[in-house]
Formats: sequence, structure tokens, C-alpha cells
Amino acid sequence: MRRIGVLAPYPESDPLAQARNAAFLQGLQEAGWTNGLNVRIDYRWGSGDADQNRRNATELVALSPDVILAVGTRP
Repeated sequence: MRRIGVLAPYPESDPLAQARNAAFLQGLQEAGWTNGLNVRIDYRWGSGDADQNRRNATELVALSPDVILAVGTRP
């Protein structure tokens, strides 16, 4: 099973975060990847705190995912 780490700088409850995540999951599914079936996705959600974002990034790297998706902040 492949592993994807997702690093987002805002809370999981953020509406834009949920919309982006839904689009990401849909794109994966269209490419034949299903979370829990042939890919595992590890999320780390932020809170606007730069120190917490750094800790989240360190945790994701330690999990040794195949790829990390780092989501940027809003313009």
C-alpha cells in the first residue's frame, strides 16, 4: 500500500480545507487510488501556528510516506 502525507496549514474544520480535500480525494479515485484500499493518507492539520506546522511536518516525514502534499495558505 502506498502512503501519502498531507500537510495543511489550517484546521480540518475549515470549509475551504474540506473542499480542497474532497477534490484531492476525487482526483485520486479517478486515477484508481482509494484511501484505505490501495493508499493510506496521513493528514496533519494546522491551526495557523507556525511552530505547530513545523511539528506536523516533522511527524509526516518520520512516517516515511511515498509523497507529501504540502498545501499552501490562501492568498
